[in-house]
Amino acid sequence: MRAVKYIGIVMALAIVGMGCAALGGMSDTDLVCDVMTQWDAAMKAGDVDAVMAFYSEDYEGMQGMGRDRMREMLEQFLPRMAEAEESVFDLSAAVPTVEGDTATFGPVTLQMGQRSFDLQYNLAKGADGVWRITGTNRAE
Repeated sequence: MRAVKYIGIVMALAIVGMGCAALGGMSDTDLVCDVMTQWDAAMKAGDVDAVMAFYSEDYEGMQGMGRDRMREMLEQFLPRMAEAEESVFDLSAAVPTVEGDTATFGPVTLQMGQRSFDLQYNLAKGADGVWRITGTNRAE
């Protein structure tokens, strides 16, 4: 009986240890993928505030678009995207590449009706350890 209790305790500790390792043990690559998956969900939900939480304060997009201009564009674009089912972001082909505290994630395909664009997102890990989008470019 004692052996059964001992084995049970050892198994419980092993399970707790694995859970803690999983919580604290996500790689930066996994964290970047997680951020971009959450960003995608916020985009699909049409939640501008939630989407903007993923952008760094010094965000610079295509053609020098800053964070404020990105918000303005999203306020116009997201309601239309939610209504028009043909507009969608596809992350299925995206590959994260992490180098220290910077990363790229792409290509992310934006399908808008008959047109599509492949985008690459640049991210940086902040002092708080959170990955944020710092830039957007056309993917090559």
